[in-house]
Amino acid sequence: MQFSTDTPLTKEQLLYERQQQRRAAQRLPYVSFLLIHLALAFFLGAFFLVDHLSLAPSSKILLRIGLIAGATLLLSAAWAHAVLSSRRFKRALVRWHQVEVAYEQQERYNRLKDQFLIHVSHELRTPLTELSGFLELLSMYKDGLDATTQTFLHNALESCSELVQLVNTILDAIDVSSMSKAGQCDSLALAQIAHNVLASFSARETYAYTITVDIPDNLCVWANKQYLHQILRNLLSNAFKYCPPGAVIGITAAPAEGVSLQETARFVWICVQDNGPGIPPAEQRLLFQRFVRLQRDMSGSVRGMGLGLYISKQLAEAMGGRMWVESAGNPGEGSRFCFILPGVPRTPPVP
Repeated sequence: MQFSTDTPLTKEQLLYERQQQRRAAQRLPYVSFLLIHLALAFFLGAFFLVDHLSLAPSSKILLRIGLIAGATLLLSAAWAHAVLSSRRFKRALVRWHQVEVAYEQQERYNRLKDQFLIHVSHELRTPLTELSGFLELLSMYKDGLDATTQTFLHNALESCSELVQLVNTILDAIDVSSMSKAGQCDSLALAQIAHNVLASFSARETYAYTITVDIPDNLCVWANKQYLHQILRNLLSNAFKYCPPGAVIGITAAPAEGVSLQETARFVWICVQDNGPGIPPAEQRLLFQRFVRLQRDMSGSVRGMGLGLYISKQLAEAMGGRMWVESAGNPGEGSRFCFILPGVPRTPPVP
């Protein structure tokens, strides 16, 4: 198998490949050494041990010839195995070199891509900020405009705001890619955070859906408030964008280990579930990569950059958790996006 920059490699995969090649290299000389030692044993037997056996002279000669022939065959086999092992070892070195080069090329490509995105995003942010400012200033005097012009101005403001949000999302995605751990973490009440996130959406975004929250009031997680807020907002925003009107969207959470709420749960599960179109299983493994969108969305009316889930997964991992998706890919059965975070007790146990 050959690697290229089209094959996404992680640092963990690179270290695993290096370990496999090291083990393969360590196994190569064992058979040759064993064959050589057996051949030496046959030679020693032929020249020193045969004389001590109570056999006829002709039998001793035949035995000695057999031992020498066997030793010669073993030496030949050891030589052949050494040649094959050398070739195998060279192939292993070539493979390792290919993996290392592919990883370096991928890292260089990612750095160049990030630098380009940062440059473009910063260049776009200045004129967009100015445009947004002028449009907001113009909206302050909209009373003197006719209804059609006010509608156009409202649409322009929304589109400009969306562009600013897209630029900020790109910069956020670049920042989280180099994040190793979260900043300030605190004990956060999940139910309160979930209701705050829902309140941050406008009525126009949520009115068409039935939203349920099933989270105990005393269930807490140890997390960064801003990161947790952003994860839930990204997951809910996706549900609002992709689910048809009338869909049921639920937010649930529970201790991951089935302990009582007064005990310290090692992890807490948080899930956002819907009964929308679902996600094909073949595309789920790519869903949390940067700039990845489903095939059906490439020609659809739902816009996006494929960064929300990537950012959410990076933020969850930075807080010591992980994220995944569960979906059969059948329309109407929907999807369930889950992530786990370290848990803490909301109230101390009663003695």
